[in-house]
Amino acid sequence: MVKRKKSATQKSYEKHKARLKEYREKKWRKDKNYAYSLGVVETVEKMRKKKRKK
Repeated sequence: MVKRKKSATQKSYEKHKARLKEYREKKWRKDKNYAYSLGVVETVEKMRKKKRKK
């Protein structure tokens, strides 16, 4: 099987797709609901409460 050379448009499209994916992942990390689903926010809140009690 001969590997076809990618056209310039195809290359730029793939670059664009990669950039979009990266952006989505970064946005996803910022999303508070996602943090809640991981239980990160809850643990942070627990830590804050412990500090207040002292």
